[in-house]
Amino acid sequence: MEDKNVTMISDQVNDPNSSLAGSAMTKAGRLAMELSHEKRRLKQELEVIQKMKKIQEMYLILEVAVHLMAVVVTMIMVVEIINQQVIDR
Repeated sequence: MEDKNVTMISDQVNDPNSSLAGSAMTKAGRLAMELSHEKRRLKQELEVIQKMKKIQEMYLILEVAVHLMAVVVTMIMVVEIINQQVIDR
């Protein structure tokens, strides 16, 4: 599937009356520019994905911390119950 802009430029380069005919805008040059744009886009996408991964890691750490806090609270409650039973004896 060819992009309309690429087709238009290709048509202009092939047209001997066009200002682009014989210019430095060769097919290789166009492909190099296209590759550069795609590389920049992929780099930005990778940065977003890396940020999302860090957020997910932080979320998991927080989730573990909450579970650990629940365990500590439960242990404190058990100790208090045991202490109360010892006092009642």
